[in-house]
Amino acid sequence: MERLKPEEEKAIRRFVRLRMKPLDPAHGFDHVECVVRLTLKIGRAEGANLRIAVAAAYLHDLPPENVRGKFDYSTEDSAREAEAFLAKIGFPRGEVGRVVEAILPASYSMHLRGVHPKTLEAKVVRDADFLDAMGARGIARVFATSAYYGVRRLGRVRWNPERPVKLPPSLKGPDPTPIHHFYSKLLWLKDLMQTETGRKIAEQRHQYMVEFLKRFNAEMRGAT
Repeated sequence: MERLKPEEEKAIRRFVRLRMKPLDPAHGFDHVECVVRLTLKIGRAEGANLRIAVAAAYLHDLPPENVRGKFDYSTEDSAREAEAFLAKIGFPRGEVGRVVEAILPASYSMHLRGVHPKTLEAKVVRDADFLDAMGARGIARVFATSAYYGVRRLGRVRWNPERPVKLPPSLKGPDPTPIHHFYSKLLWLKDLMQTETGRKIAEQRHQYMVEFLKRFNAEMRGAT
């Protein structure tokens, strides 16, 4: 499978690492690295073009200059920034378009707007991004994001996580509590996987979150 040239990947990593510095802890360069690793794993299993998919994975959450946090920019902004950067380092024009096509449907906000991945590479990148919002890292990231944006309460588990109630998400900032975020987004991600490999990984990570919520609720009720 065709991959990024070492010098291309080095340039992309350096650029993205610098751009991700001002963002909240859930959207730092470690998030990018996890999405890239998952993209490689899923992409290899599904037969995707890894050159396109990995470039998109690195650049999928790329903020414009001088942003303050994740809620200050959109996936379209990331796509525009990626397009300009790849052209600057001499990426072939046709490949730039395919990378942009894989970035645009990668975020949950674009899913809510009805923008869905059409190419295999776009499906792989979106699965990888959604998977990093699940499991142990997903749990850590939601609490980190809530704290970063000043959410004052953890929230309570009021519904059975095995039969979750769909709560409305906040589109202009963090959800009211991190526990709310499980019910507005995280517990529903497994049903949105686009690839068979993504679905298998999602099932495991989903169950981890369910068990966490059940244990969280039990401890709130005095379990030892």
